[in-house]
Amino acid sequence: MKFFTKVRYEPGMITHKMGNGEPEVWNVIVESGKLSIFWDKKTQNFHKLDFVPPELDLDPLKLGKPAQLTAERLKDIVSQLPPLVRNKKDGTLLALIPEGEFLAGGKEYNEEMSRSP
Repeated sequence: MKFFTKVRYEPGMITHKMGNGEPEVWNVIVESGKLSIFWDKKTQNFHKLDFVPPELDLDPLKLGKPAQLTAERLKDIVSQLPPLVRNKKDGTLLALIPEGEFLAGGKEYNEEMSRSP
């Protein structure tokens, strides 16, 4: 099961919202290549690796050569995009996906995203 949460980092602490909407604060210490997180009388330690494992190394996506689009092709591409609405609270753009249609991640992805805080 995947879940999404909003996280805020400030020096010495991470705050995130629990499933019930209540904020939870984790105290953090970073020193000598080690990250320690403290919460609910528990501690989790993370050590910085000396190298990036190949399976975690992010290679940039290879893009094709740029080309001019005709006005007709641009109009065709724009017609395939869902309508956008700007959120009045924070200014983010939201895509309006019609009922029964899904993003590239499929139905489960859409449902998980709609539950994210």
